[in-house]
Amino acid sequence: MYRIPYFERFNNRLHSNRFFRRSAASNRRVSRVLAKREEMRRMVATKEQYQNALLKIRDKGKLRNTKYLEMLRAQYASPNHTITATKIAEAVGYENYNAANLQYGTLGHEIADILGYVPPKRDNGEPMWFWTLSFGNDASDKTLDGHYEFVMRPQLVAALEGMRWVK
Repeated sequence: MYRIPYFERFNNRLHSNRFFRRSAASNRRVSRVLAKREEMRRMVATKEQYQNALLKIRDKGKLRNTKYLEMLRAQYASPNHTITATKIAEAVGYENYNAANLQYGTLGHEIADILGYVPPKRDNGEPMWFWTLSFGNDASDKTLDGHYEFVMRPQLVAALEGMRWVK
């Protein structure tokens, strides 16, 4: 019995139209996802820019009447500065994660406006303002509570430490 050498088997599979089309489409999809993740993880601002933005928000009095600073402190205190909206809600006393998401996004929007940062958009066209503060891990079995995780940007961590707003 004649056996087809390995390189010929591989070559035949590669040139079959069905395999080639699926593989190319899959590769394009993976490339888009990886490029989007890398774009979103890129630096939004420097430590100094975050410090200036936080000071401007403080000077406007927006830290006094909100739980913005409590949310940042809760996230900072979490392992790897990673937290879910549910955990933020528990830490600052909101009834559920919806309020935490709203307030976290609002804080991100405030800082983005000061920084002149335009975050990426969702599929429906809405800006993801929380990207000003954090990048994230999609909900899965491996994430906290199985929910989306906010991972605080290293420059924001350094800014909070430099301002001594966190311990």
